[in-house]
Parts: sequence; structure tokens; C-alpha cells
Amino acid sequence: MSSEFKELIRKGDELLNRLDALPDSEAKSLAFGLLKALDAIHRRSLGRLIEELKQREGVAMIKQLAEDESVAALLEMYDLLPLDEKARAEKALETVLEYIHSHDGRLEVLGVEDGMVSLRLSGSCLTCPGSALTLNLMVESALREHMPGFKGMHIEDPSGQRTTIMARAQQAKWIPIAAADSVAPGTMRAFEVAGASVLLCNLGGKFYAYANACPGTDRPLHAGQLVQAIIFCPWHNCRFDVRTGARLMGMAGSGDLKALPISLEDGQIKLSVS
Repeated sequence: MSSEFKELIRKGDELLNRLDALPDSEAKSLAFGLLKALDAIHRRSLGRLIEELKQREGVAMIKQLAEDESVAALLEMYDLLPLDEKARAEKALETVLEYIHSHDGRLEVLGVEDGMVSLRLSGSCLTCPGSALTLNLMVESALREHMPGFKGMHIEDPSGQRTTIMARAQQAKWIPIAAADSVAPGTMRAFEVAGASVLLCNLGGKFYAYANACPGTDRPLHAGQLVQAIIFCPWHNCRFDVRTGARLMGMAGSGDLKALPISLEDGQIKLSVS
């Protein structure tokens, strides 16, 4: 990318930051409203132009034009850069890689056929119920948002076993609950989310979330301790594995911790709610 084009992008980012810092909320709201309207006009017009070119067998022309960095940047900005289905899925899933890598996981797109995306998932995240639930929701959300016609996923584990998950009727909703640096490694904190108490734990930079109650009771766990990988209940001396929520001792038969799906994106921890 040329230095001139980089400078234009930098200048645009600088102006947006200055606009966002304006004390006049009404003026700021009007300005962002205008930008949103212009974005919608450009998106619709460019989308129509690209669609017409595709229908007239102009895909090769689009790819040739996209060799120019400024054209490629514009098309990519509006998700119009011509990609095959596999490449489109890989690009869509870039947003979930931060969380996957934070749990020592790996995700590979194997292919796309008739709206079904085939994936291979491996790593330690497979053994954690909360991480597995989170991954399914995050991956589905990313594919639904960026892949028109998405129907579901075939997920293959390292042993070759395949699980099919069809797209849910409704998109998952992710709510920011805390900055990642607000929960120090080796600690846990409670947060109120949509009227429920959530226990957020940080084990060596890997985050886990559970319903903030000792199973079988309504007693909160955040007043207890996180020692290495074990959560100690302050009320009953129950102990749980922070990585899986599994009960290790105490109050036999009252169950494991309820894992909650969270994601890590741009330093923010988000919780999926129905």
C-alpha cells in the first residue's frame, strides 16, 4: 500500500476520532448520522454495480481492477471483493481468531458447499464446555453476518468425528460486560448482566464465565478464591475446575457450574444472551 494511500486512511481515522471527542452531543449525532447515510448510499450503489458486472461475466474485470490497492480497499470495506466461498468463510472467521487462540485452539476452513461450511477445530478449547459453546455461537454469528446463504456448519474434531450444527433461527446477541484488563490473571469477579450475576474468571489470560452461584444454592462464588485452576466456594468448601466447571469435591450430587458463552474481541469480553 502506497504511503499516500496510507496517509489518506490515517487522516480519515484522525478526523473520526476528533469528531467522536466533540463535547456537543447533538452535533456529533448529526455528523455520524450523515456519515451513516452516505455509507448506506455508497454500499447500495457499489453493490449494485458489482452485481451487474458479475451478471455480465465481469468477475475477471473486477479482479483485475482490484489489483489496484485503492480499489481493493474500497471493495473490501463494503465486503464486495470477489472471493470464492472458502476464502469468504476464512475472512468472516478472522473476527473469532483472538478468542480461539487465547484458548490454544485452532480453526481451519475445509470447504463450503450449498451453504454448509465445513470446519476442523482442534486444541485444548475442545475440552472446555464453555469454550466449545462460545466457539459454536461465535463462529455461527460471524458466518451468518458475512456469508449470505449460510445454512450451518460441519465441525470435525482431531479424531475425524463430524458434528453438524444448523444455523439457529435467531442471531446470537453479544453484550460487552468488561474490559479484559479489568480481571487480573488468577482472579475472578462478578458482573451483573441482564439481571443475572455472572462469574468471570481469568486463568493465565484465558477467560471463563459461569453463573455466579454454587450449584444447588443461590450463594455467590465471587467471594471465594481462585487458586491455580480451582474455584473454592466460600460457603460450602466446594471446589470446581475453572476450565470445565466440573465439581471436584463437596455437596455431592448438586452438579457442576453452569458454563456461559463469552467472547474476546478488541480487548472486550462479551457475553452471549438469548
